[in-house]
Amino acid sequence: MACSSTTRFGAGQSGSALIESVVSAAILLLALVGLFAALDGQTAASDVAKSSSAAAGLAEADQERLRSFRVADLANRHEVRTVTVAGEPFTVDSRVDWIRDATGGTETCANASSQADYLRLTSTVSGRASGGERGAPVRLRSLVAPPVGQFGPGQGTLAIKTTGGAGQPVQGVSTSVSGPVTLSDTSNEVGCAVFAYVPVGAYDVRVSSPGFVDPSGNPEAVGSATATEGTTNLTSLQYDRAATVEVRFDTQRGAAEPTSSDATSLSAANAGIPGTGLRLFTPSTPQPLITATGLFPYMTPYTLYSGSCAAANPATYDPAYFDTHPGSLVAGAGSITSVVVREPSLRLDVQAATAGAAVRVVARPGPGGEGCESFSWSMTAGPDGLVTLPDAGVPFGRYAVCAEAEGQTRTLPEVGVTGPTGSERQLIDLRAETTAGACA
Repeated sequence: MACSSTTRFGAGQSGSALIESVVSAAILLLALVGLFAALDGQTAASDVAKSSSAAAGLAEADQERLRSFRVADLANRHEVRTVTVAGEPFTVDSRVDWIRDATGGTETCANASSQADYLRLTSTVSGRASGGERGAPVRLRSLVAPPVGQFGPGQGTLAIKTTGGAGQPVQGVSTSVSGPVTLSDTSNEVGCAVFAYVPVGAYDVRVSSPGFVDPSGNPEAVGSATATEGTTNLTSLQYDRAATVEVRFDTQRGAAEPTSSDATSLSAANAGIPGTGLRLFTPSTPQPLITATGLFPYMTPYTLYSGSCAAANPATYDPAYFDTHPGSLVAGAGSITSVVVREPSLRLDVQAATAGAAVRVVARPGPGGEGCESFSWSMTAGPDGLVTLPDAGVPFGRYAVCAEAEGQTRTLPEVGVTGPTGSERQLIDLRAETTAGACA
């Protein structure tokens, strides 16, 4: 009789087998992940190597291309172009600078009794890998000496230096000269654009870049230069990123809380501004907010105040005004700041002879206020013939104030609006001591 046997495993033995299977699978998975990571790293390294090799080849080709030009065509040459290799775009930046044999450095901005000796050709190539986080751009340089007789009598060098509000060199702005010839370049790391071996004569100079201004707030800096035979002549221009200040206006009548005020103009004063030392911003209608744009970033502060003349500057009446009140600030290059500026109130009551009379008030600049603004208001007298000038914020100053109603006028020859809380309260009584006519 045949015998058979059946072997059974307990629950513990079965679980151990399952655990062994899971552990084996995990070890295999980790090994595969490591393998794929190594392969990916090798692929990435290969991509970088290929990209760097292509970039180096493009840089060498660009050097050969530059050396094929005539020396006269190389001077101040600067080109940026895109070249595609095996589906990858590369940026090729070609630049030519004049250098001196004595220093080997880029020609700097200075007057000198000699001119540059060599042309330095620089080719910089960057791509996805060579210019990204995994690599650096490839840069090649070489020197070219102008052949004997290439440049001769009747030629000189112009050096145009651009500096910012802090006196720092401004790099990368477009610089052009126009005269016997017209040339352009961008300023180098010392803020200089050198135009070597140009025909002698007078040249107009222009410097431009989006978002930049000159000390007067113009979008271009302009100047003049003269090329003298055999020498380097320097022209310096100031040019920097423009600052913006948003100015809101308020007024205060005595001890009352300040309220918003509509201003007709804004003055931004700085001693560095050519001419009057003043920039004026005038909207088409009175506004509670006027934005001063295109401000040159001087190291010294601007003083900002309502009005269109020097007599409207509150420091005229209190030299320490801006020590304790807002309106004086340094406008940094490219900055946008905001400030609230006070318009003091003209506090005035007018007593008409008749209830409901039409009343007109005119405030004209008083002594020392030549060139300042005039203001006028039209109102209706109350049942008692009395009317109060509304919250009339005006620029700091002294005013001749005239009131008229029903063909009669009366004038206060000088009302001082010279403190931040406004003038002393004044009354013009049109019931007596009046003059026939209208306020001028």
